[in-house]
Amino acid sequence: MAQPLPAGQIQTATETSAQCQAGALPASHRLPTDLAEARLSARQSLANKLLVLAVLGLAAAGYAHSLDQPFLANESHTALAAFQPNVTLVVWSALRFDPGKPALYHILLHWYCSVFGHSEVAVRSMSVIFEVATVGLLFALGQELFGFGLGMVAALLWAFNPEALAIARLGRVYALFTALALAHVLFLSKLRHKRGAGTTALAGLLGAAMLYTHLDGVLIIAADCVVSIRELRRYGRSTTLPAVMISLGLFLPFLPLAASQTRAYLFGHWIDWLGLPQKYPISEKLFVGLFASGSIVWLTFARAQIGERSESFHRCLTYLALPFIALIGGSVILRPMFQVVYVAPSCVFIALALSYVLDMAGSRVRNLAALPLAALLFLAFVFRPGPSGPWRQIADQISTSGNPAEPVVFESQSGGDADDVGARTEGEYPDGFLRVPFDFYFHGSNPRLAVSGTDPIEAAKSITAEALNSGGAWLISAKGLQGAAAELPRNNDVRIASVNQYSHVVVVHLLRNH
Repeated sequence: MAQPLPAGQIQTATETSAQCQAGALPASHRLPTDLAEARLSARQSLANKLLVLAVLGLAAAGYAHSLDQPFLANESHTALAAFQPNVTLVVWSALRFDPGKPALYHILLHWYCSVFGHSEVAVRSMSVIFEVATVGLLFALGQELFGFGLGMVAALLWAFNPEALAIARLGRVYALFTALALAHVLFLSKLRHKRGAGTTALAGLLGAAMLYTHLDGVLIIAADCVVSIRELRRYGRSTTLPAVMISLGLFLPFLPLAASQTRAYLFGHWIDWLGLPQKYPISEKLFVGLFASGSIVWLTFARAQIGERSESFHRCLTYLALPFIALIGGSVILRPMFQVVYVAPSCVFIALALSYVLDMAGSRVRNLAALPLAALLFLAFVFRPGPSGPWRQIADQISTSGNPAEPVVFESQSGGDADDVGARTEGEYPDGFLRVPFDFYFHGSNPRLAVSGTDPIEAAKSITAEALNSGGAWLISAKGLQGAAAELPRNNDVRIASVNQYSHVVVVHLLRNH
């Protein structure tokens, strides 16, 4: 029978077995190499559980700080969808104003806010819950693949990572997206040694939920396909492929709309804020395309005969690298489409891969190196402010510096059929993208108007007419100082009373000369 480990010492069955083979432990102290058969002492098991709970508790406390700041503009659009009076309107609003993110998150937030209220804290606290779940799922995945010690280090590195903090404090879809992706991969990994209809169905259901949360989940499914091909080559069968097929099958009803929204994303104006398409030389695009394709081929077919532990690491590299390759490559070949939150699940795998690399030098080196790394991350974690939009300040400025007759003007982008979500091919905010966060915090009677966001000359004419007619006007622009200046009146009867810049938002107050 295996002997209990000394209290306070974190070891896995794999680590102890390696020590036995090296002669570091007598034969009477050997443990089974199969982690599922390893029997830690009651004290050690309790210490390990308390350690995991401590990390989760500290992460939750850090994530929950400063949730009461004003919404960012994109958070306000999420909240607008979630605050609709019924689920049908939630789905319609989410698909219209938050494309690329099927409405699962918005529906869950709708139900959550019906219980906990509609404040900034309520909206963001659901993300805190899902991000804490992500830390726990990362630990479980690391333990499943490599053992307790490595899973613990990976969870520690991610829990206090500034990117994890940013996702947790953001009232957006990304915390749920990351948690579902990790849960999906965890249950796919369990299929390697615990095949069963229940586990397969659960892995498939989690994959479908991930797709219904964010369309970039397709990149995780693509990584699943790479894993399945490697399984077929190594073992002659794939235990994960049925679950992947279930995920895709459950997503089929949404596929036509997903294809339409993807087309709008790539060739319309939904993501112009990331940058307009760049005219790279054909040779550069060809090189990037070949490099991206070659990298994916290498992930699929290279190192086919490596050991099981190394194969698990290769799978982690696949989930880490493939979404980065696809979005960065697409940004060069088609148009800018990369943002870190879009590859949030892959960022989690960076922590797992780094833990594995540290572990290659031995468990002692891994644990000692993890402490200063976690400390550095924690320092960045502590001093990072929570998300905060400028809308309370803007609302206060307009309330105190103007009069209720002066209209507040926003820039609109509209195109396509407003009643057909799937038919639209351009970014469609007919009342202006910034109108939604503004209305969350400004409750005055000032008229709200929209001018063309694509024609500055026409916009300037409209703003001039409104300022002359009402005695003044406010322009709220997302184009920066230079872009806002192009929309200002060229008329001696209108003067600029003030210009204020709040991060990326410019507020201009215009008054009629008497």
